[in-house]
Amino acid sequence: MRLATFAIDSLTQRSVPGENVRQEFVDAIDIMIQDYARSQKREVLSREELEEYFHNAFDPLINIALIGLGSKLRKNDLPSFGSLQARAYSIRDLEEDWEIGLINIPKEVLNKSGLHGDSAACEVRESAVVQSYFYNQLLIAQEEIWETQEALDCCGEWLTQTVLQKSLNTADSIIRYYTST
Repeated sequence: MRLATFAIDSLTQRSVPGENVRQEFVDAIDIMIQDYARSQKREVLSREELEEYFHNAFDPLINIALIGLGSKLRKNDLPSFGSLQARAYSIRDLEEDWEIGLINIPKEVLNKSGLHGDSAACEVRESAVVQSYFYNQLLIAQEEIWETQEALDCCGEWLTQTVLQKSLNTADSIIRYYTST
């Protein structure tokens, strides 16, 4: 508890007036609890629910990281940054997430493919419908990388640019891998 208090207090000192660092932490922990509950039920979300879930999962972490870097940017300045990571990592981590019950493929896609939350991960990965969905998600993520890169190039914050560029490079590597196979 002391470490959490220290982290929140330190970040609060770096935040701008009106920001609620404590709430960002609470939101990040809340999504972890939701992840656990989703995985226990192997809950399958709709496309809209999954997009909202991805924003809820990544946005607080992005704000915490940006505050920690001393950046003036926030998640609203980089609106695609969280979703591009969610798209790339959910495709890369399909088997691992699927095995623990964390289903990050929309209900509509699974229904169209004749699959469900209890299908085997290999069946899901090999489904032509799922592969098409993944490919389209990766194309969207590539565009989101370009959008995020443009925003970073304009920010004039060397540390923010350097740290976030590493995340963009990782996502780009995932995209290249899965679009070339």
